Amino acid sequence: MNVMLAMYQSLAALNGPARSSTTIPLALVGNFGSVPQVGSSQTSPALNDKSLYGNFARTVADDELTADAVVRFFKDTGLDYIGFVYVDDSYGNNFYNFLVSSADKYGLVHIGIPVPSTISKVDAQRIANQMLASGFTSWFNVIFPETYSLLMPEWNSLGMITPSQIFLFGDGLTKNSFSEFDYSLGQGIIQAIGAIPNSPQYNAFVNHWNEQGNATVDEMNTLIQTSALDPNTGMQNAQLFPHDFFQTPPDIDNPFYYDSMAATLLGSVATPFFEPIWRDVVPPGDSIREPPSPPITSKLYQEIISVSFTGATGLVEYSSETGTRKASAMNYGLFNVQASTSGSTDPISLLDVGVSENQAEWKNIDGQCFRYVGGSCAVPPQTNPPATEYAYIGFGLRVLGWVLWGLTLIFCFAIAYWIIRFRKEKILRASQPGFLLMLVAGVAIYTSAIFPYTVDDEWMKVQQGDSAWCMASYWLSVEGFVIIFSALFAKVWRINRIFHNPKLRRIKITAKDVLLPFFIIWFCATLTLVLFTVLPDSPEFWNVELTFDQFGTIIQSSGKCTTQNNSDIYIGVLYGIQILVLVLACWQYYVARKISVEYSESTWISYAVLSVLQVMIISIPLEYMDTGTASKFFINIFRITIVAWSILGFIFVPKIVYLYNDRKEKKGKAFGKKNLSEEEKKNLAIMNKKHRGMPSSVKSTRSSISSSEDGARFVIASTYQDKTGKIEKGKSFAPSRASTKEASKSRVFNAPIRPNVTRRGSPMVGFAGEAPAPSTIAKEIIFEESQEAEEVKAPATPIPSKGVKRVNSYGDGSPF
Repeated sequence: MNVMLAMYQSLAALNGPARSSTTIPLALVGNFGSVPQVGSSQTSPALNDKSLYGNFARTVADDELTADAVVRFFKDTGLDYIGFVYVDDSYGNNFYNFLVSSADKYGLVHIGIPVPSTISKVDAQRIANQMLASGFTSWFNVIFPETYSLLMPEWNSLGMITPSQIFLFGDGLTKNSFSEFDYSLGQGIIQAIGAIPNSPQYNAFVNHWNEQGNATVDEMNTLIQTSALDPNTGMQNAQLFPHDFFQTPPDIDNPFYYDSMAATLLGSVATPFFEPIWRDVVPPGDSIREPPSPPITSKLYQEIISVSFTGATGLVEYSSETGTRKASAMNYGLFNVQASTSGSTDPISLLDVGVSENQAEWKNIDGQCFRYVGGSCAVPPQTNPPATEYAYIGFGLRVLGWVLWGLTLIFCFAIAYWIIRFRKEKILRASQPGFLLMLVAGVAIYTSAIFPYTVDDEWMKVQQGDSAWCMASYWLSVEGFVIIFSALFAKVWRINRIFHNPKLRRIKITAKDVLLPFFIIWFCATLTLVLFTVLPDSPEFWNVELTFDQFGTIIQSSGKCTTQNNSDIYIGVLYGIQILVLVLACWQYYVARKISVEYSESTWISYAVLSVLQVMIISIPLEYMDTGTASKFFINIFRITIVAWSILGFIFVPKIVYLYNDRKEKKGKAFGKKNLSEEEKKNLAIMNKKHRGMPSSVKSTRSSISSSEDGARFVIASTYQDKTGKIEKGKSFAPSRASTKEASKSRVFNAPIRPNVTRRGSPMVGFAGEAPAPSTIAKEIIFEESQEAEEVKAPATPIPSKGVKRVNSYGDGSPF
């Protein structure tokens, strides 16, 4: 590094070198040293990064533009199938990626075959067999001479060097690469060219080139003649050089060298002085100082990329963003490998037969044509390669997944609206709207995992190695599943803590108490997902697997999410967390199996949990047994959909039906009471008058009208009494028993029940409150209301109602 910095201290600008691998370290040092460098044959796209190579410019285009010109040649020739053979290094892989992008842009079918950077004869045989078996007949090869020297004999031995095959190469080969094999004629090279043959600027450059050669010959001949006059030189019989000795056509790269030097000189003319670098601040004998930070963009560099002139290669213009020559000022040529004419010392020559100017359509030069193997100018007939089977999900299944996902989300939003709309209704207050909304949110998140499953490279551009879509399915499904079953677990755990209270004392359980297990489980799942996503060798990634036949032909291409070394560990932990949550929920519902909560909620939740358990037991083994892309997708989307609809259906549909019927019944009663006769209204008023003065525990007693079989009307009243059956005087009343005859015709409900207890004697509870007093008994009595209403008298001996407290069906009334 010190040597390079010392060299830069004496430079104002640098031209060259030829290769990108050599240019990159020099351009990096020049960036820190504020020394501009102008290249003429470096095509690596890495040199466009101005944060590293801020003072580098080049008069040649990068590989991306070359790749586009190559693919356009095949397209303009009428070829629809193209195979790419490329050396497996940074240069070859970048070039191949550009070729693929251009082929996709122009709609060409393509395949790629990598070649090891250090190739052996065995590798060459394998690659040649793979090319032959593919069925492709048009090939563009990004390789070097040592690779070509091993591949060409294998191509020839397999009979591939025929008029039906097309072999073109990049600028990694020169004409000398073909001289070893006489059967390599009829092939070609596509590369950027210095100028269009016979163009005015190119002719002027060639004339100047020849004049320089002639001047050199004249100088050498003069020196020979002068030396021949001196007998001591021994050159008396020396032959003079012919006048046209140096009049050989310039190489392809020579015009680029010329224009890079011209750009440097033109830029220096516009710069009043060359800026000092570091040399004036380095004391004698001191070591080289560190380069300034941040790097300084050279004033000379800015002037160089600002120039625009017509040089030997045509119009020279630079991009101000990259310092690379603009595509609109770039020419590409097609060179045919042919036998040299008689008298030439080289058996092989490259004949410039085609050109593409400024990204325009390819055309022949001066009536020339590209001669394929065998010497014909006609494009060989193209044979369609065997079709590759792509293991896509398919449009139909993908749409089915979107429809199921959309319907489930619509159902979730509808239920969420229903919960918010009727949150003050008793059935929703008893079930806690907060828990219900949490449940719906979990279902919506869980079912959204369907969308990542629909992603493949048939309709979305998924790059090899991408992990975003693969990991999204884990995040959505695991987080949604944990939220769903943590909410269900919390609900039934709350019930069990109330009713399995051995001391039968007041116990109050808040939302914070029951949410603690949820946060613990959620934290464990989220932490596992984060580690699964960010740690190396862990996340699943998109991988395209190719299946070959015995000849190396690609018969199937399957893209899917693939695990890495550590993926199975995290997947096992995530499945373990889901199974743990599911098992805990099942256990809690088993413990609460004899507790009958209001509206039979525990029964419906048990149905939902058992349904999900059955789906998991069946679907998970099927998912791992069947590796087919479409069938695996089908199993996943239906597993998610069945789980989501089981939760929504079993838990919410009964509530919706109950609320609908309840509101309908209330509406009907209001209508019936409105149509009572005057006498019936009078009797009802008498009964309501007798209810006045009751204790608060009895004020909630409701009166309603019920019809018997013979059409008589009865008043139904609910009262409270203790074990002795006595009522406190003045604060309650004891209605007379209905006549046995009429009562037998009536609907009599006299089963003793506790407050908040169903008719079979099991407590009804909410999710925060106290256990009911065990000594309190409620009794429903039906008595007749005839034309002569009976008097209702209080008993003579009152019994205090001490300790009688009613617990409402939603606990202590505190909302979630």
